[in-house]
Amino acid sequence: LAASFSVLPRRDQSTDRYMGLLHLPRAAFACARGYYRRKVAPSATASVAAAIASDDVAVGISPQHPHTYDGRVGLFDIDGYAHMNNAAYFTHAELARWQMSAENGSLDNMLNQRIAFIVTGQAIRYRREIGPLFKTFQINTFLSGIDDRNLWLYHTFHYPEAGDGSVSNSGKNRQGPPLAQILLQSVVTQNGKVMKPSKYLADVYGANESVIDRLTKMHEDELLMQKKFKFGELESILRESAKVVPNSR
Repeated sequence: LAASFSVLPRRDQSTDRYMGLLHLPRAAFACARGYYRRKVAPSATASVAAAIASDDVAVGISPQHPHTYDGRVGLFDIDGYAHMNNAAYFTHAELARWQMSAENGSLDNMLNQRIAFIVTGQAIRYRREIGPLFKTFQINTFLSGIDDRNLWLYHTFHYPEAGDGSVSNSGKNRQGPPLAQILLQSVVTQNGKVMKPSKYLADVYGANESVIDRLTKMHEDELLMQKKFKFGELESILRESAKVVPNSR
């Protein structure tokens, strides 16, 4: 799996507070947009629980029906070349997850059950720059699989233009080829303890055995298994390198 990693310098507490002041309103707006779309277009953003209960394809649970987030390159996203900065891809992917959770109803269930979604690793492949300033783009997000501990989400960035034939939730905008891809590894916790992904899907989404079984059988998706295997190899290498103490001079 070709991956690019960004290493950010250590920040002091004042910088963390400043970044929080910038990020929290954006996350809140993403949730508000998700709730709004859920209210005004219930047929397009039907709750995942209702769809899964009947074993239908649900928004964000299948590659055939990903959640689509509409984004725009903002003033806080660009670099010196007026393209979206590499770190901004992760920010918009997170905003896409916030909007998806509000849109399909999972956010309410997680808050009520004191469940937290925790990202444990991400790998990104940049394929084409996104820009210039105020350029619109879309992010497709779906849960691609689970194992005994982890949930695996997949993000792809696109321009909303004719291309690969896929459509957004609204069914209006066709998308071009991927501009970037993110493979995300995560766990969920309840009251501070890690939950099994199968229990999380059952408790939060009301997923039946058929859906859970389909998400567990990642080995049937050869490309997904290759990505997961390469991700695991890289994780093992990074874990070993973290044990190495640099020579002091």
